[in-house]
Amino acid sequence: STTTSADKDIGISVKFRNVPDCYTEQEILMELMNVASAVSFNFVWVPWQCGVNGGERIALVNFVNGVVAGRTVSRIEGREWSFSPCRRQVCTELAMTHGLGANLRRFAQGASSQPAFASQNT
Repeated sequence: STTTSADKDIGISVKFRNVPDCYTEQEILMELMNVASAVSFNFVWVPWQCGVNGGERIALVNFVNGVVAGRTVSRIEGREWSFSPCRRQVCTELAMTHGLGANLRRFAQGASSQPAFASQNT
């Protein structure tokens, strides 16, 4: 398959599901760094806190382009989370919001927690 320069310029956000209950933001970043370089993503948001009971645990990651997102997802999808004693598998799906700017705007409109990582370069 071929990719155009336009494809490479579009940030793609992925929702990571099935995150272990007490996974920290640092552990999410370490999981990503095991399969991709730090320049592969520019936004990571873990919208929950350790020890808070509630819904499904997720992490939202914006990758710099679709090629990088696809490569990272193919490397991590179905694997067990590395830093947890539970045997949960990583599940992914496309997020509803894509791109660094759009994610930062969405976050600014009422997110209850800070992003774990957001690039200063837009």
